[in-house]
Amino acid sequence: MKILHTSDWHLGARTGGIDRTDDLFGRIGELATVIDEHQIDCLLIAGDVFDEARSDRLPNLFSRLGRILGPRIAEGLSVVAIAGNHDREQVFPLLRAATALLAPDGGAGRVTLTERPTLVHVTSRDGSEALQIACVPYPTHTRYQLAAGGWANRDDKHAELAAAVRRQIAELAEKAERDNPGVPTLLTGHMLIRGTEARLYGMTEADDIPIEREDLPGYGYIALGHIHAAQRLGTDAIRYCGSVERMDRGESDDTKGAIVVTLDGDRLVSTQTVPLDACPFLPIEATTVDDLVAFRDAMVDPDRTMVSLTIGADAGSMGVLVSRARELFPRLYGDITRRRPPPGVIGASVVGFDRRDVSGTVRGWLERNLIDDPDAPALSALAEELLAEIATTPSDAGAAQ
Repeated sequence: MKILHTSDWHLGARTGGIDRTDDLFGRIGELATVIDEHQIDCLLIAGDVFDEARSDRLPNLFSRLGRILGPRIAEGLSVVAIAGNHDREQVFPLLRAATALLAPDGGAGRVTLTERPTLVHVTSRDGSEALQIACVPYPTHTRYQLAAGGWANRDDKHAELAAAVRRQIAELAEKAERDNPGVPTLLTGHMLIRGTEARLYGMTEADDIPIEREDLPGYGYIALGHIHAAQRLGTDAIRYCGSVERMDRGESDDTKGAIVVTLDGDRLVSTQTVPLDACPFLPIEATTVDDLVAFRDAMVDPDRTMVSLTIGADAGSMGVLVSRARELFPRLYGDITRRRPPPGVIGASVVGFDRRDVSGTVRGWLERNLIDDPDAPALSALAEELLAEIATTPSDAGAAQ
């Protein structure tokens, strides 16, 4: 049986104000090609399918997803998706009620979307092979049926949730052996395994709930999500496949992909990583418009590249640079920052300051440093207002007398 292990789709996500929907559906379109070429039996999404809670945007995401997956489900593809920490509590129940959007031709029985720990049964396209999938979503008190509140601190809360995950893994393993002995089982979970090389998206390790490596069962394959960097945990049988798209600057060097897993019963035959054409991220620093143009000319795909901008400390007009940057880089995202001048520059800037002529010093500085700056008149006017206010305000010594 062939499984396509994916995770962390984050449909609906934004990066620094840029809507990533088209990027993410581009990657899902590539996954659809992999499904067709390899005749995948089961598409596995190991959590964080969605990163959207606004009800007005969800129908469009559902519909686009249905247009891609629906025909393939009708041809025999099974889809199993578990909830991650970015999947809001109400989204999976809503999508289950609308599974006709994913499988309009009667294939709804081949679609499983679960936010609760459960055991799912899938078959190959021709029905000749069966598989059980132990689904372990990201732990919350609701999903694991724990009483809300009552924890003395965060550590106690996390310890109880981690214990609930361990308990559910063991119970699902017992259920699989009891109810369907001899049917191979794999596990999929959205979780942090302690000791993993973790670069978490949208949270810190202190916020997370680590599970011990020893708590995982000895199945032929364990498909993990949550960590965006693809990695294996000591063996090909335990893998994080990583996210399907680069989601922030910290992932700029990551190679994104999915894993085609081939099983023969409960034996792992092979794993094959299939690369995805993720969007490039590029941080740039510029002090002139010419710098910006040079960066644009050097880019392989400037209209897809997510660009973050730092303005050099010795730049001229920041307003002009930012305006031109927005023209050159359509995917300029996040806050534009200005690099601090190196130590000593600020001190040097006060050379020539004449305490006997504060107004003259200020006006001279503005005249020298605002040449060709379109904001110069407005800034000069503000400076004059402040100088006039200072001139009419009694000194501390005078006020005390």
